[in-house]
Amino acid sequence: MAAVRWVRKYLKFIKVGSFLGTRQIKRGSIWINLLIISIMTLTFLSLVVIPGILVGLTEGSFEQNREHLTGDLYLTTLPDEETIINTQDIIRVLDTLPEVESYSVRYKIAATVEAGYINRSDFTKDAESLSINAYAIDPENEEATTDLSKFLVEGEMLENEESGQLLIGATLLQKYSDFADLFEPLVDV
Repeated sequence: MAAVRWVRKYLKFIKVGSFLGTRQIKRGSIWINLLIISIMTLTFLSLVVIPGILVGLTEGSFEQNREHLTGDLYLTTLPDEETIINTQDIIRVLDTLPEVESYSVRYKIAATVEAGYINRSDFTKDAESLSINAYAIDPENEEATTDLSKFLVEGEMLENEESGQLLIGATLLQKYSDFADLFEPLVDV
């Protein structure tokens, strides 16, 4: 019995709402109706669609970061330390865990990249250079962990036996980078 009263109550609400809606459409101006519809559409988009897109973008960037940079576990130094203490012990533990498919140890150092340092003849002008964070890697472990070679624009992946070789990010070079937010890309590299 209570369910029947509940249904009748809401049917009454629907009848009143549809009556008022049809009366507004029939008597109101077409421009006012279009304005109301557009405001309702924009409200729907701002409440439902745009947050969904933003969530998708952030989730996608987190997933790309996890797959191609950090993996599932990313160890960094403590805020008051310059190095990770007992790195070799951590590596030994990672080697013994069957759940760990691959890992890559990276040694971060501050560096300066200078364009044309070999052929530079005029030392009165400032050199074209950038201060960067450089990473020393084991190429085979890095490839197994991040598939870095798939993202090379030019050249080839480093080999374990090589020394004195480096990979430079495309955003640091003007011939590959159409924009620069914080720095001017290098020209003669």
